[in-house]
Amino acid sequence: MKKKNLSEINEYAKQKYKNESNPTFLKIYDALLNKVLRRSDMKQLEKKYFVSIIMPTFNRKKIISKAIDSVLKQYFKNYELIIVDDGSTDGSEDFIQEKYSKHIKSNKIRYFKTTHQGVSQARNFGVENASGNMIAYLDSDNQWHPTYLSTLIYNLDSKEEYNCAYCDVTVTNHNTENTYVLNQGFYRKKLLKTSFIDINAFIHEKSLYNQRGGFDSNLSRLVDWDLIIRYTENNTPMHIHKSLVDCFLSSELNNIALTEPLEENIAKIQQKYWKEIYWDEYNAIKDYFDEEFYLNNYEDVSKSGMDPMHHYLTIGHKENKNPNAEFVTSFYNYKYPKVARHNLNPLVHYAKWGKDEGREINYFKKRDTIINNNLIYLANYEFEIEPLVSIIILNKDGLEHLKKLFRDFSKKTNYSNYEIIVVDNTSQDDSVKYLKSLNEMDIKIIENKENVSFSKGNNDAVKIAKGEYILLLNNDIEPTYSWLNELMGTIIYNENVGAVGAKLVFPFFDDLKQQEYSFTLQHTGDIIREKDNDLCLYVPQNQSRFSPDIYDNSISVNRKCISVTGAVMLTRKDIYLEVGGLDESYCYGYEDVDFNLKLHEKGYDVIFASAALLFHHESATPRKSQYLKNHSILCEKWGEYLFKKLLRDKIEKNYFFTDKTLHFLFAAPSDFIEKPKMRNQIHSLNSYLNRENYNTSLKTDLSDLDIDCDVDILISFTQDFDVKNAISRKNLIKILILNNENVIEDDIENWDIVLCDNESIPNNDKVIYQNMNELNENIIQILYENFLDE
Repeated sequence: MKKKNLSEINEYAKQKYKNESNPTFLKIYDALLNKVLRRSDMKQLEKKYFVSIIMPTFNRKKIISKAIDSVLKQYFKNYELIIVDDGSTDGSEDFIQEKYSKHIKSNKIRYFKTTHQGVSQARNFGVENASGNMIAYLDSDNQWHPTYLSTLIYNLDSKEEYNCAYCDVTVTNHNTENTYVLNQGFYRKKLLKTSFIDINAFIHEKSLYNQRGGFDSNLSRLVDWDLIIRYTENNTPMHIHKSLVDCFLSSELNNIALTEPLEENIAKIQQKYWKEIYWDEYNAIKDYFDEEFYLNNYEDVSKSGMDPMHHYLTIGHKENKNPNAEFVTSFYNYKYPKVARHNLNPLVHYAKWGKDEGREINYFKKRDTIINNNLIYLANYEFEIEPLVSIIILNKDGLEHLKKLFRDFSKKTNYSNYEIIVVDNTSQDDSVKYLKSLNEMDIKIIENKENVSFSKGNNDAVKIAKGEYILLLNNDIEPTYSWLNELMGTIIYNENVGAVGAKLVFPFFDDLKQQEYSFTLQHTGDIIREKDNDLCLYVPQNQSRFSPDIYDNSISVNRKCISVTGAVMLTRKDIYLEVGGLDESYCYGYEDVDFNLKLHEKGYDVIFASAALLFHHESATPRKSQYLKNHSILCEKWGEYLFKKLLRDKIEKNYFFTDKTLHFLFAAPSDFIEKPKMRNQIHSLNSYLNRENYNTSLKTDLSDLDIDCDVDILISFTQDFDVKNAISRKNLIKILILNNENVIEDDIENWDIVLCDNESIPNNDKVIYQNMNELNENIIQILYENFLDE
């Protein structure tokens, strides 16, 4: 059977040898191809096509001959080899001129020596000087198979719709001793994202160079990928499914692929072709993306030089930048976590699917829902006379917070009789300038020359305040409708009120680490927690903090509490002065708790006004810089007071100072069950305390000295427990019960109370003689008499 063309040859060889990688297949393939290409039609092809082969080189004297020889062995003979020596200093010029003088004289090889400018300039120089109508490329460290040119030219000629072609490449990496074949069929979208066509296996009409330009000298690497992207934009290349090129990688060869930076050049290429690379994404969001908004709000984008939309598609959405004034990238990721989990661009997802599904694009709906729901809880107080309220705000470099605070302030504040005093602590931004621009609000500004504490700043402002009432207000607060009316109504229409606080809600957080706290409760009044840290024994804490249920029944009614935050705290001026204002020993922490405790000590009530709703733009992560110092002051000043109040609270189950239940821990030897008297005492006392709804637990491993932080009272039935070295809360009450056993007198000093029915025990202030049959009924009375003697 006479084979007429390449397709017939390929089909015949496949049928006969099945596998294209079979050595016999390759041998037969080349033999049959050679017969076809040696017929008279090959001479017609050589008349029709003249190929200019561009070979740049730099200091490749030792290996360039293999590349040149592979060109000279080509079956297709109508070519010129243009060697562009890019400033070699290793004697390459003399070597080439001497070894290939015959070919140079015949112009089969044309040799040019240039100054060193890089591979792109060298290749462009070669193409500019090319005489052929077809251009091929071979680097000086690679080699062609003899049928390379004939195969590609023959196939291109058979399909007139193609003006460029490429074949497979065998790559050998001498550094890793790894060999693989590049044999990717053409797919434009894939080419835009990764390079899979090697320039050494690529041939094209010279007209493409004239139309599309040459190699980009701004790139130090991947210049072939860039050129092939341009040349194949409107011209699908023919793919020859055969490896006809051998490429070699080695650090000794100084390959660009191993020496020049990769990521930097990938970024440059993607920036050039971003619109086509992200064509689907571009078309999806082009009607949603606001270029002017993006550039005006993100200065770094302007400085980057990137196209704004390209920046958002590749970088900006990962940095939570917003593409327009309404779409909040971080909110969309937070609201729909699968989008973030699958690394999808939020705006693209919304444009393609989210909009039709009715998905939310910003926090305004959630925020508006919270605000609108609050309207049904408003008491809408009315006043015959509105007493003057002095609103005091401390500020330092809080311009953006102030803008949120005073935006529509008068519309949200349906209580008209107030004055505003701002204490500015040496702001370096335009805070003061902004405040002075609010002419209609007539704000009084105290411009401090030093950054004073929260306590001092407010105390100073109170001195010039004209109001009958004082309202401490943080600069990072954003009010909602009727907030001040609710506060004032609560303090005026309730008796004996020392202070009123508000319901504070966290806003939406752009910071991914804090987004889970968005639109959760920040403050609804404080309780006191006890910690097993000597330095931080009593910790004021908001009971509802981080709860998303903003309108839970328990926090939707006004109620008394131990303390409200100074971020929004209303009090009467005379009461403020009566208790001495804010204690200036504190520095931004617990001065408000201290103030509330002074009110409580004086007999005043503190009330949480549930419908006074404000957003608090503070971080969900508390500052710790002054925490220990402030806490030390609080515990030193109020430790004994709080100990008694919390103990009484737990005994009487008031759940005012704390929400914890009184907890007793029994310590007994592991064999107590075999000791009838001790066993009965523990069982009886446990039953009694449980009936009284107190918590109890048992410790029988006396070597374990750890006592849980929730334990309030330790009752030990043995002196074998080393109470002196026990690890517990500092205010743990320690009670020892002795049952006619040998007494270790030195140990008695380690206990708060020793109960016994044996009068032979040495007299000691801590020893209480107790009829053990009446212990159950007396245990609580013993606590009152010994710890709550108020």
